[in-house]
Amino acid sequence: MPFNGKTLSSKEKSYLIKLIKEGKTRTRCNEMLMAKFGRTISERNLSRFRAINNLHFKKFVQESSYSPKEISIIKGLFLIEASSQRRSKDLPNRGCISMRDKMKRLKYDGAMGEDLRNAVKADVLKGKSVKSMEKKHGIPAKYISEFKKGVDESKVEIDNLKRWEDADIDNALDQIEKSQQALRNLESDQSIANLSISTSSKYIALMFLSDIHLENVNTDTPQLRRDIEIVKNTKDFYVGFGGDLIDNFMVGPHKEGAIEAVMPPKAARLVAGKFLEKLRGKLLWTIIGCHDAWDRDYADYNLPEHIARKQGIPYLGHGGDINLTLKNGKNKPVLYEIHARHKYKGSSAQDGTAVCKNVLRSIDPKFDIVAISHNHFAQIKIEDFLRKQRVFVRTGSYKKEDRFSKKMGFENSEFNAKIPVVILNTQTKEMMVQSGVKAAATLINSLNKTR
Repeated sequence: MPFNGKTLSSKEKSYLIKLIKEGKTRTRCNEMLMAKFGRTISERNLSRFRAINNLHFKKFVQESSYSPKEISIIKGLFLIEASSQRRSKDLPNRGCISMRDKMKRLKYDGAMGEDLRNAVKADVLKGKSVKSMEKKHGIPAKYISEFKKGVDESKVEIDNLKRWEDADIDNALDQIEKSQQALRNLESDQSIANLSISTSSKYIALMFLSDIHLENVNTDTPQLRRDIEIVKNTKDFYVGFGGDLIDNFMVGPHKEGAIEAVMPPKAARLVAGKFLEKLRGKLLWTIIGCHDAWDRDYADYNLPEHIARKQGIPYLGHGGDINLTLKNGKNKPVLYEIHARHKYKGSSAQDGTAVCKNVLRSIDPKFDIVAISHNHFAQIKIEDFLRKQRVFVRTGSYKKEDRFSKKMGFENSEFNAKIPVVILNTQTKEMMVQSGVKAAATLINSLNKTR
């Protein structure tokens, strides 16, 4: 049971004073009191007891007698600047508190201190023997030898060493955080884009444009220019760009592509940027392709991101989600959930839309439209999949063929230039598909006239 300081028996008081002398903590005092007497003392009363017996404790320390041998050991420990653990090891029968007090007293009395250390060092440098120094200074030989070893060792001293402080580290971390935030603010890629189109038309067209490879000798530039003019001049005809705007074979793994370039990369970038400027107001997002990424990886420049920033539209990195809301004014807004990427795992040479289905399985089954680029063959179809009608798109390419495609065994196909287009109803969730920009423009004009 607990008890206060006033009810302690003489044995308990003596025992508690002994524990305090030995530097025991309050918790340890209570543990040992419980073990010996079956009782504890409250933390508050124990603190009071410590204060009451403080004078007694100091008197005990002062009156504690140390033998000449112990004092010589203390002087030796001071000489080698021993740790508390070493002191308690060399003087196992002495409490740490009483020993510290004794060492202080010896310093004040002039028996220890820097004068003692300097005197021993001077004798070491004079080459005096350990035995003579032991006798002269009253310090055991083992401490003299240990100290002598340190003095004899070669030392390198630097009088203008520049050191960093903790404050410098904190400042450096602050600068790192500021730089990181500033650089993150310069990045514009996003994984989700929320877009809305308000129109009086019943239908809009959404073209999935990708893999233009503009400066390649085999790119069907005339067809590309005709298609862009059709989109530009057709009401409610919009475009999502899926990557690989230029061949960019200045860098990259397939050096044979450089031979087929009809203009250098710098000119190709300028022309491509001006070319997509024709679609301002029609272009809804951009995505980076493999060929575009060579610029980013080697020179930290990103052409699709630059175009998106310039036109004020979302840049989706390698791909992302587009929540496209169509507002007709006559009905509730209609939401189409789209996922577009340049490239994704699970492609099949036999079924171009297999990779689109893999997006639904691996990323999210919610999408109404999935569009994947990269493989240069066009395919579009509506299919009921996972209990919902979907549109699956492989975007095709205006690049008919090149040395690499011939090497890989891909044959030229006119269908590749018939870029897939999805027709979306702005009043009800209805989707239609069309191959080729001209055919899609004719269809949407007809549908909107007869609405």
